Amino acid sequence: MTAFNKKKFFLNFSSYAFGNGLILAAGLFSFPLFTRTLSVSEYGAFSLLNAALSLLVCLSKGGLQNTINRFWKSGENNSDLVATSYSGAVICFLLITVITLPAFYLGWFGAEYSKFTLPVLIACYLIVLFEVIRSISNNVSIIQKKAFQYSCVNVAHKYLRIILPFIGILIFSNKIFGIAVGFLMGSFITMSILLYRQEFGFRLRYDKKLLTSIFIFGFPLMLNELIDQLLSFCDRFFLAHYLNASAVGMYSAAYNLSNNVQVLLITSMGMTTAPILLERFNTNGFEDMKRLLRRCITWYCLLGGAVIALFASIGPDLLVLLASSKYREAGSVMLPVLLGVFFYGMYSLSTSTLFFRNQTKLILFICFIASIINIFSNWILVPRHGIFGAALAALVSYLFLGVVGIWLVYNGEWREFFTSVTRLIPAVIMACVLNMISIPGTLSSILIKTALGVIIWSVASYLQISEISQMLSSATTVIRNKWLNAE
Repeated sequence: MTAFNKKKFFLNFSSYAFGNGLILAAGLFSFPLFTRTLSVSEYGAFSLLNAALSLLVCLSKGGLQNTINRFWKSGENNSDLVATSYSGAVICFLLITVITLPAFYLGWFGAEYSKFTLPVLIACYLIVLFEVIRSISNNVSIIQKKAFQYSCVNVAHKYLRIILPFIGILIFSNKIFGIAVGFLMGSFITMSILLYRQEFGFRLRYDKKLLTSIFIFGFPLMLNELIDQLLSFCDRFFLAHYLNASAVGMYSAAYNLSNNVQVLLITSMGMTTAPILLERFNTNGFEDMKRLLRRCITWYCLLGGAVIALFASIGPDLLVLLASSKYREAGSVMLPVLLGVFFYGMYSLSTSTLFFRNQTKLILFICFIASIINIFSNWILVPRHGIFGAALAALVSYLFLGVVGIWLVYNGEWREFFTSVTRLIPAVIMACVLNMISIPGTLSSILIKTALGVIIWSVASYLQISEISQMLSSATTVIRNKWLNAE
């Protein structure tokens, strides 16, 4: 059995977390750009457009970006796989464009959507194409373990999509068109950098047998991703139907701010574990990979619990600071949304138990049930509780996914599950202490609670985890010995 290389794990996780931390900082910086530049109703309408774009990207990818992770063969020439994936994705994009572009152009309704003109839609479809290609290129970087390259390019992507839309807003009278053009240029530049840095380049050729195989493998995952998008965005459509665009804007502001945690936490953990788990699966088999996955989830509980607890404590103040006081009401939805993010992360890691055994249809079925729960919960809760009802509906569906994930990984190993759960204790202690403290001033509250939370969690973790205690004790001994020798 190959030993779990903690040093390599944390080195890769740190690389991804650093890059995703910069992306998170960019998100926190860009957040006021949209919430303060656009009115609440405009922000809501723009959020609905983003939701539609996300669905289009999902459909156009056809799940083919996932085939890189599954069919990649280490030490062999994978150029045919990459070229076939690009070709299949372009075919999907053209098909989806022909079907949906007329429908979107004719389907915008109401005065709130008057700025979504044909040029805006054309720019958005070009964004979809570039994002599809970029998604496949990203997975090539991940599977090649080019963590630094991946992080640099994606940080550049995030910051370009802040700077260029801001320039677009200044140039064009139609703010939404200016933002769309900025997004378009940012996607094109980073896509080009990725393609230039990879030895495969961008070639549209395909092996018919391989194309058939990756479509068969990717199609259920595309449906799974589509259902996942519905899980993320159907609450906006319920709010738009039962309430108005202002309610969508209010909810979207809180949801988008909370969702930045997913960039820092779940994305970093997923990118770190995917190649390690695949290597373990190919080398030692399924059961050994599953044991390693349980250890990864234990660390996820420790680190993820801390991030969620801290963000839940400072989130409402951070929302007011970044988006202005007109979004104060939305602070109430952040806790259920953040808890949902945590449970979704648990499920996301656990799907490796199905993914590496080609049980993609089961993944699809699980997410389909979760989407039904989400739709039904929104139908019941949104008319009665408004934006808080939408947040509760999201939590209920993600809780279901979290329970399924726990069952997949820990079935028959409940003692290890209990060990993993106990790693949440430092985060719970931190959350309880921070919620008992009231600090005047929005910025002061954020800074003091953040510093205090880090201290509380660090001390509690040190006292709880023997591995961390031994590591810090060894470091202290080395420093003390060097100090004594220097004297």
